[in-house]
Amino acid sequence: MKKTTRAFWYLAGLALLALGSALSVRSELGVTATASIGYVLAAASGLSLGLITMLNFMFFIAVQLLFTCKSRLRILMQLPFSVFFSAVLDFCLDMLRFEANSLIAKFALLVLGVLLTAAGVFLTVSPGIVPTAPDGFVETLAGRFGWRFGVVKNIFDLVSVTLAAGVGLLCVGSPKGIGIGTLFSALLIGPLAGVLMKRFGNSFAKPQQTSAKAG
Repeated sequence: MKKTTRAFWYLAGLALLALGSALSVRSELGVTATASIGYVLAAASGLSLGLITMLNFMFFIAVQLLFTCKSRLRILMQLPFSVFFSAVLDFCLDMLRFEANSLIAKFALLVLGVLLTAAGVFLTVSPGIVPTAPDGFVETLAGRFGWRFGVVKNIFDLVSVTLAAGVGLLCVGSPKGIGIGTLFSALLIGPLAGVLMKRFGNSFAKPQQTSAKAG
């Protein structure tokens, strides 16, 4: 697959991640672990979720640059993509100005959000361009301390949710944004993205890789 085509699908994946996040917010059942701290900070500060998310991503990028001297260009490339994601997230939230008035509607939004987020994860990982800032942060810490990516990712998600709950209790009086949807997302997004990678991952292989497999 050509670089321009892979770049297109990567941007599409970021857009799906943003839309999935927006739908999880509108479900009011709980946002994803990665978005939890940004959501509660946005609620506490009155700033948009997209802006807070961009600031969070810039922090993750700065930590990556601090902890490694390798692939600095690849790390810096996360910045424009983070701006794009944050802008699309705010756009989606502005467009989806509605409230789910029933539990069935809330779960429908949550399920759709999880499915779109899983598709977004698949499309941002498979092209092999750059990781999203949170995943790059986890990847850098895993490499720095010699830990497995999955272990660091689980720790990262747990710390994010814990911090979000604490900040929510202190600033707005409740663990805002943390709910059954947070657990639902944590359990399903990874496995669903894995299924998509097994089924469609070869579509993003570089020509030489495809030829090698064919030989």
